[in-house]
Amino acid sequence: MLAMPGRFTNLTHVPLSPSERELAREHARSIASLLSSKVIADRRIILGWAHCPFKIPFHLEDFWFTVCVSDCTFRIDGNHKKGAGVFTGFCASIKSPESTWGKTRRVVDLSAEVGLDLFAPKDQSTDLLRPVFLDKSVSSILRQIDFSPVHEVFLNGAQIKVFSELTDPKHCADQAVLYRKLLLATFDVSRPRPRRG
Repeated sequence: MLAMPGRFTNLTHVPLSPSERELAREHARSIASLLSSKVIADRRIILGWAHCPFKIPFHLEDFWFTVCVSDCTFRIDGNHKKGAGVFTGFCASIKSPESTWGKTRRVVDLSAEVGLDLFAPKDQSTDLLRPVFLDKSVSSILRQIDFSPVHEVFLNGAQIKVFSELTDPKHCADQAVLYRKLLLATFDVSRPRPRRG
């Protein structure tokens, strides 16, 4: 595993060395090839996030989906193209509490049912999470995802963010496909349905 201590918790930008940058470029090229995409340089620096100097677009008709790659980490950003104009229905994080929420809670009962550590904002009802995480299509995808190298997954009905160690490019590409399916499944399950009659 290509882990680097502190990459997920360092709140300042850690520039990559030339050899780390070249390794990141090689990983990005391999992942892009596996996803039938291309590599784009990404100069954004986001405090608190591992610096990923390359990104691979992996978009769908209604969603922006990007895999951002470093030498030893990757981040997945998936967002509905309508942005804030889309009903999200719920928000949750997997493995670690989302730090930007302030007060969070581990959803103990649902975590036990799903077999993952699930966290939610303290004031959000579990009733919003239960139909999503217990849905057959969502739970099927969750069982296929390898969460062992993952630091955190943030998920709502229109957005996903994944922070993970990069074990190898093929594993990253395979996981990106699964996370994209997960976003589509949660979007489908969580959006409001018209009432009948």
